[in-house]
Amino acid sequence: MSDLIITEKTNPNTLNIDVASSLEIARMINEEDKKVAEKISENLTSIAKAIDIISENFLKGGRLLYFGAGTSGRLGVLDASECPPTFNSPNDMVQGIIAGGDRALRFAIEGAEDSCELARKDSEKLNITEKDTVVSISASGNANYVIEVLKLAKEKKAKTIALTCNPMANISKIADVVICIETGAEYKSQAHSQVARHDRPAGGFLLLLPPIISGKQHHIGNPGRRSASGDDISYEKPCSVRDQKAHSTCQTGQGSPQDNKRFMSPRIICHDSYRQP
Repeated sequence: MSDLIITEKTNPNTLNIDVASSLEIARMINEEDKKVAEKISENLTSIAKAIDIISENFLKGGRLLYFGAGTSGRLGVLDASECPPTFNSPNDMVQGIIAGGDRALRFAIEGAEDSCELARKDSEKLNITEKDTVVSISASGNANYVIEVLKLAKEKKAKTIALTCNPMANISKIADVVICIETGAEYKSQAHSQVARHDRPAGGFLLLLPPIISGKQHHIGNPGRRSASGDDISYEKPCSVRDQKAHSTCQTGQGSPQDNKRFMSPRIICHDSYRQP
């Protein structure tokens, strides 16, 4: 019996991917990718729990912090980077941290995924508190970096979420909520051709992160709702401390002309309980 975890095994459905035609390769990958959405549907209860935890912590002034190494870390950084332009959230409200730092976004940093020291340094820089939500993203769920991050977060009494593709992942034993998308073995040829290799876990995470981030933003900001007149699409977005003060003065008629115009036109909801850390 093989000791390999499921995400490192060879997918029997793609054994000949290195000698297949371009169309056959596309069909193989497409058929396997269809299974990812089905696996996500099996985790909807856990996903909902994650959304609730993140939303509750946001309303306490907490942050959402993604941690990961390699591709998993890059996806966390990508998702966090989309929040300010999409939801008008403060830059530090959702953050993505990749083992090895910004250079690891473009280059492989050998040993970063197994470094507990990097995990401690990155955690200390962020000054994690009980108001924060820490998400460790890892296909195998066994990298020392993400394991150490969760342990440190638990010590700070922060809420923790494990996002993995391995039902036997070590991070699943630590986190408050576990989302396990069992995408199965990698697309790999018999020759283990690097040209033909394709990581299915990345596809699973790409499908999963948007519902989590969008769900929690809808809970606290409800973006995309039409105005009462139905003429234009307007957005309810969480605001900065400055916006909350401006909104308050507008309600009493004491706001500046610029702020009055801003808050009387689009529907911007200021959540008094949210404060930037």
